[in-house]
Amino acid sequence: MRMIRTKKGVSVGFELATESPVIKDAPCQSVDPETFFPDPTDVLKTREAKSLCKQCKPETKNDCLTFALTNKIGYGIWGGLTTDERRNLKRREQRIESKNSL
Repeated sequence: MRMIRTKKGVSVGFELATESPVIKDAPCQSVDPETFFPDPTDVLKTREAKSLCKQCKPETKNDCLTFALTNKIGYGIWGGLTTDERRNLKRREQRIESKNSL
């Protein structure tokens, strides 16, 4: 299991994500995990992390994003999206679900 302690003091285990055969060979598995937990105001480091995500196959990005959303991970770059981008995605999904239930 890959463990890191983020700048916010949160320990993150990557065992669940890396058990997926799709994610196992992803570019992120060969770099320092801290790369994906930049300070939200650091635009350059955020771009760096997102550029690594762009190298992934769509199904890999989807698995990664699903992992973050399912586990309610509120920090870091997952599936190529920042915390704010994931939050906005979740809100849009909730709005669509709400409209469809009417």
